[in-house]
Amino acid sequence: MSENVQQNIGSEKDLSRKQTLEERRLASIQSQVEAAKDRSRYETYEYSSYGNAKLFAARTKGDGHIRKKMPCQDYCLATSVNGYIVLADADGVSACEHSDIGSKFACEAVLKTVEKASKFEEGKEKLEEYEFVNRILSVSFRNKLVNCWIDMVRDEIKNKHESTLSPEEELKEISKYGSTVMFAVISENWIVVGNLGDGQILVFNDSYGIKLRVHPPKESSKVRCLINETCVREDFYVAKYPRKFFNGVLLTTDGMYESLDANVHLFNYALQIKQRFREKLEPYQAFCYEAEGVYQDFSKRWTDDDCSIALFVDESHINTDYERILGSVKQHSNAALLKRWASEGMLFYVKDDIMYGDIFVTKQCDAADEDNKNIAIDTLKAALSDIVSIEIDEAVETWTEHGYIFSKYAEAGDTIEFMYCSGLFRRDKRNPEASAQKILKVYSLISKLNSKLKSIGYELNTSALFNISFDGTYLHVRREAVRKIDETQARSKHDDIEKFFENILGILTSDKGESQPVFDIGYLSAGIVYYRSNTASESDIEKVLSATARSEDNAILLPDGKRLFLKIEGKTLSPLACIVKNSKDKKLYIKNVGDCIWKFEGGKMVRRGDSVELQDKMNFILCNNQGKEIERYTYISKNGGLYD
Repeated sequence: MSENVQQNIGSEKDLSRKQTLEERRLASIQSQVEAAKDRSRYETYEYSSYGNAKLFAARTKGDGHIRKKMPCQDYCLATSVNGYIVLADADGVSACEHSDIGSKFACEAVLKTVEKASKFEEGKEKLEEYEFVNRILSVSFRNKLVNCWIDMVRDEIKNKHESTLSPEEELKEISKYGSTVMFAVISENWIVVGNLGDGQILVFNDSYGIKLRVHPPKESSKVRCLINETCVREDFYVAKYPRKFFNGVLLTTDGMYESLDANVHLFNYALQIKQRFREKLEPYQAFCYEAEGVYQDFSKRWTDDDCSIALFVDESHINTDYERILGSVKQHSNAALLKRWASEGMLFYVKDDIMYGDIFVTKQCDAADEDNKNIAIDTLKAALSDIVSIEIDEAVETWTEHGYIFSKYAEAGDTIEFMYCSGLFRRDKRNPEASAQKILKVYSLISKLNSKLKSIGYELNTSALFNISFDGTYLHVRREAVRKIDETQARSKHDDIEKFFENILGILTSDKGESQPVFDIGYLSAGIVYYRSNTASESDIEKVLSATARSEDNAILLPDGKRLFLKIEGKTLSPLACIVKNSKDKKLYIKNVGDCIWKFEGGKMVRRGDSVELQDKMNFILCNNQGKEIERYTYISKNGGLYD
């Protein structure tokens, strides 16, 4: 048999094998889809109507839990309370023994807390919608929701235990009920959503959807859930959207969300379910979705986890020019993120080659151009009502298209999003000096502000610190970010403000007034080198390169690898120190990486390459090789009372 014939036979066998595998794959997918029609496979499968609204809730046990004979740890509901539509979805923490009960209590706590919020005082005929919406958005609502959940768990524990438990024993039992929670409360004109955990909320219409947020990386292994006190206070995220712009809300726990979002299918999945309501009166096969021409069950094919959703859609059709507007925005920026809707227009957060900023889009009117500009600025201020005391400058660019005015504004300041689990500022590796100084400045200002507030009986409200902005020089604080100290409330051993700056160990300051934050070794992949002054400017470099002296003893190696010579107007550009962790004792050490000698109290000398354990308070003198003093340094850690 010739070699060509053998190759052809081999190719035919490979093709046949691939066809067989594909047929088996499609058959497996089809069997899963058929099984999804069986209502008995769902732990919850409920749909109902409320006026023009359709409500749906479904949950199913994941294959992983079926194999391990574990209960379904998800719970969900979609109903109405006192004239308001309520969705709730919760995912019990798998490591918690009774999380299936905890997730059920989480959803029921949402209902109970909304019911209480919807009640009005005696003498009033009704509760105004704006007052109700503000109640749902408030920190108080979230606190009451959590307290309601804790009370339900405590009652459950009391029923299980004959004897009274000690506080420590009770706390240990409560920790067995851990659960995330999401909710959506829908009034006549508003949609209010809230999320604590790793699920996702999609607010959508027929053209596009907005996810509540992109989840930041966890700062630790702790799960964002109702038993993690810090996350409850700092990471329970809420937002509101005008109902006239949106006709659907989808809540989904991570089992289904991660399966869909890995391929950017979440929005299309929501539209498909909405269409099923219109065609079949019910979204049969709740977790099935057509992707790339194949209709498949995402709860079985793509995950072993429990899956659950809660859905609201109404029959209204939202007319929007969103795609055309987004296309116009992207013509003027590299990237664009729909930041929020206001009743007057929409706001995009954008980035181009040289700046970050905002583009505000509002309907074009017949007034003069000057009036249009003022209207755009006024509406932008309204949309940015979370941030005050920031002057909005002239638009850097303005254009009209599709009957809209597009006004682009440079970023006026950094809004401080204080969520403990996501951290705060990140040190910009492209510009480490400037970003480190920004972090230091914010940390210093906030620490000092909180100290002053405490001296008069107030403190920063750590669950509302997104009401603070930083313009590069000053903090701008809304009253919502400040609260009166409640002496009856238990306090953590550590100041909450410090938690947001855990990546800062302390401050290294020279007697010449220069300061640098010292970051935790875990903040980056390697120890951070601290320089004795800011990186040289181009003019500084030119001065050095044009200098006549070329003494090798004075040569300095900058981060970019270029060798510079001498000192520049008294500034020494040599590296000073880096932070290292000893693999044996796990302690942090400060290592001398410069050419100078460090002289400590008692005469201890630390030369290049040597390390000394990092203490809360340290003083040392920088000396040259001849022992002559160059500069004095002081290091004070946060624990050492930096801002006492």
